[in-house]
Amino acid sequence: MELHLIPKEVLAAVRQRETFTDKEIAELSPRQLFDEYCTWHGLLRWGDSLWDTVDKLKSATDEFDPKIVVTMNNGVVREATATRPSRVLVVEYDDPHADPDSLVAIPQAEGQDDEAGEPTFLNTVVDPHLTEAVFEAAIERRPLASMKP
Repeated sequence: MELHLIPKEVLAAVRQRETFTDKEIAELSPRQLFDEYCTWHGLLRWGDSLWDTVDKLKSATDEFDPKIVVTMNNGVVREATATRPSRVLVVEYDDPHADPDSLVAIPQAEGQDDEAGEPTFLNTVVDPHLTEAVFEAAIERRPLASMKP
């Protein structure tokens, strides 16, 4: 993980423990960083338990689940809009123009791999209000203003 992506208070706490170099801190998982943060604040051996509890609370509500809208134009993915920071990876399986040398094996739910063109990360715009509005319109199947009686 890049150091600038780690919240400042977490990075400061882990550095103050004087256990890791910055290079080693960058190699820690978010869970390990959280455990070190908890330890710095006196919550010895509580990191895993607290991490698991937060995970359970997150899964109990969709408030923490990101909603992502992927925008396409003429079959081409343009961008994604999300309710919170998200990473969206685009994988295309049937690109007739894909370079055969750039094909990669992508795991499938059934257990086997399938060939796809080189995956690319999509620019994601964080706009919770727009994303929620698009979700509402899609769920309600709102007609266009020009189609209303």
